[in-house]
Amino acid sequence: MFHGNVLSASNLGQADKCPAMMHLPWPKFTNKYMEEGNLKHRFVQDWINHGREYALETHVSGREDYSPLSVCNLEDLFGGVFDDLISEVSFSWDPKSDTAEEIGQNLDRDYPDQPGQIFGTADIIRAGKDSIFVDDLKTGARPVSQYNNYQLQFLALAAARAYGAKQAYVRLLWMDETGHITTHDYIGLDAYELDQLADKFKALAEDVADGAGDYIFGEHCARCPAFTACPKQVRLPKALAKISGDKITPRTLPKAYSTYMAAKNIVKTMGEVLATAVEQMGPVDLGDGTSLECTPGSRKELSAKPALDTLCKFLGPTAIPDGVSVSKASIRRAVDLHCPSPQLFKDIMDELEKEGAFVVKETRPSLKIKKVKDD
Repeated sequence: MFHGNVLSASNLGQADKCPAMMHLPWPKFTNKYMEEGNLKHRFVQDWINHGREYALETHVSGREDYSPLSVCNLEDLFGGVFDDLISEVSFSWDPKSDTAEEIGQNLDRDYPDQPGQIFGTADIIRAGKDSIFVDDLKTGARPVSQYNNYQLQFLALAAARAYGAKQAYVRLLWMDETGHITTHDYIGLDAYELDQLADKFKALAEDVADGAGDYIFGEHCARCPAFTACPKQVRLPKALAKISGDKITPRTLPKAYSTYMAAKNIVKTMGEVLATAVEQMGPVDLGDGTSLECTPGSRKELSAKPALDTLCKFLGPTAIPDGVSVSKASIRRAVDLHCPSPQLFKDIMDELEKEGAFVVKETRPSLKIKKVKDD
């Protein structure tokens, strides 16, 4: 029986790529982006449970940095009716018996010690007669694809089994920096598809319980909670040293490329860790006449609501399909589809700039070395 880290909806995708990572220690880590995401989840949770005004007073009042939440369009997504919605519902699913139960609400992901179970928490649940509807809120820098999304698939399975539903409908909600929520269409899963998911997650749970396979390099390593404890990451410098251009062959190239990608992930992850530390501590004297400082990052992005209003004037109301994020790339594709014209694209960009549709979004800070000024 597996007695390692808790296997849950949020880490199933990682575990599928490297089951052995579930047996490594996971250091606790948080940053301001995670804290902001948690606050937005609590805001939506309190809106559903206690009403919009309560959520605004609790999470936004007196906090200028969260003022965009005051224009959140959550009410539009459910027709303003929240009576039949349940928020922050946690489930446990038994892979052996393919049964699930609701274990509570608002648990803050504090799951019970039940080895062999898989856990998950749905942000929003709506139960029908024979169907269950699951909405999962995301607040990251970019929309997340909901297709072949392990988290959504598991929540669909667990909720359907817990409530005896024959069908499940799932979708992602993405809240951008302006407080606007973009939705995808619901993905429907019938009884046969739910059974297939049960088989898939049962096999995954068995792999994790067995500690199946070696630690596996890949792009997933950058997001691995056990990154700093992974034996393969520790051995990576030695593996890199062995790579030589004149010894790479078609047979050895795949492994060399995997090692290269793992090295890139290490550098990226270490940069983020150092930037977070310097951001908290302030400039650090390196002892060689220079200091390591953290500079804020930013980029210009389109605000969904005003951008869509402007696009409707030029291209019509169906220019950008539902679920597609509004960006320069998606606008260019829409222009090419409706009326290919560089001038039209420029006119739209100029109008968006004039209408104030662009917002400056804060990004992760970056490191910079500066000379220490002499006193």
